[in-house]
Amino acid sequence: MIDLIETPAPVILPDSRSVAAHVERSTGAHLSDIIEDLFRSSAGLAHPSVVEREEQLASAQDIFEVGFLFEEAMRARDMAAYPGRYINIGEVECDGIIGTLDVLDLNFCGTGNRAVPDYKTTRINIDNITESVSWAKWWLRIQGYCYMTKSRIGVVRGLFLRGNYREIMSAQRSWYQVYSVATLQQSWGLIRSHAKRMGVI
Repeated sequence: MIDLIETPAPVILPDSRSVAAHVERSTGAHLSDIIEDLFRSSAGLAHPSVVEREEQLASAQDIFEVGFLFEEAMRARDMAAYPGRYINIGEVECDGIIGTLDVLDLNFCGTGNRAVPDYKTTRINIDNITESVSWAKWWLRIQGYCYMTKSRIGVVRGLFLRGNYREIMSAQRSWYQVYSVATLQQSWGLIRSHAKRMGVI
C-alpha cells in the first residue's frame, strides 16, 4: 500500500479534459454549414453577419462544451465496449462537400450493416423534439453522412439537458432510421444543389 500524503487542496487528475474555444477544422464546404444555410433560406431568414455569428456562438458556448464532452464520452464508451465495431473516421469528403462524423458503426445491432450515429445535446423539450427544426436538421445531416459513407442506417443519440421541463429533469434517448438508396440520393441531391447555389462547390 502506498503511503498517502495530505494535499492542501483538490488536485486535478491527469485524465481531466478541457474544451477548446474553437475546434479547428479543414477549410471547404462543410455539410453542417450547407444544411444550416438551407434551412435559413427556406424560412426566409437573413443570414447572420460575422459579428452576429460570433455572438451566437459565444452565447451557446456552454451547450457546445457539454455537447463536446457528451460526444467524447459516448464515443470512448462505445469504442471500448465494442472493439472494432465503432471507428472514429473524422472528416469524409464527397462531391466537394466535407462531413465530420462523430463515429461510424460497422455492425449495427449485430446486423453486419453500417450505421452513422450522431451525438446531440440540446435544451429542447424532449416531448417536442420531433416537431422542432433541429430534429429535421439532425436527420438531414445524418442522411448526408449516410450517403457519404455508403451507409443506410442513421442513429441519433440525444442528451436532453432539461428533459421535458416537468417531471423529467434530464434524459438520454436514441433513435434509428433505415433509409432506401433512393431517399439518400434525393437528400444528397438537395444538399448538393443548395451548395451550388451558395457557390461553395
